Amino acid sequence: MADKDTYSSFGDLALSETEGADFIITCLHGARDDILILAPHGGKIEPGTSELARAVAGSDYALYLFEGTKPKGNRTLHVTSTNFDEPRAMVLAGAATHAVGIHGLAAEDEEIEVGGLDDALRDLVNASLLEAGFLSRIVTSGPYAARDPSNICNRARSGGVQLEIGRVLRDKIRADTAVRTAAAEAVRKALGSIAPVS
Repeated sequence: MADKDTYSSFGDLALSETEGADFIITCLHGARDDILILAPHGGKIEPGTSELARAVAGSDYALYLFEGTKPKGNRTLHVTSTNFDEPRAMVLAGAATHAVGIHGLAAEDEEIEVGGLDDALRDLVNASLLEAGFLSRIVTSGPYAARDPSNICNRARSGGVQLEIGRVLRDKIRADTAVRTAAAEAVRKALGSIAPVS
């Protein structure tokens, strides 16, 4: 999202917004907590990202959701990923070896931009999405490349992968179970190639 954030950090946000009323946080363990799936702008902030994150995580991977629940004005809850320092997210990301962050692009299209510092997993995820028929492409520069180590997805030990998904596709992910399942399974296929931490 290109608009300027209202809050510079979670701590700043928490001074004005109330958990349980304005937003909810979900932290779930999976069979493999070394892989974290997160949607730090979920719920009504970037619609469709929570739904896809849940589908990717299933019961297999750790899940973190920060979801806007206000009747309106949820954009104010957006804290950019490099400043997203909500304590539970930081703990989960720091404990993970790999992380996948799911985000929403404002663009009215079906494109998925794949970035992050975990280059090997990024390439696998992109290839799997392309194979499944999605309009996916790797980005290595620009605002959605997620190359900053302070990005919440890059707090995992191997760095992370960031998916930026266009609004049209996110709407389909929300409304169409088949589309959501296909996207989730494509990401899960890439994650399935990662050997468990011994």
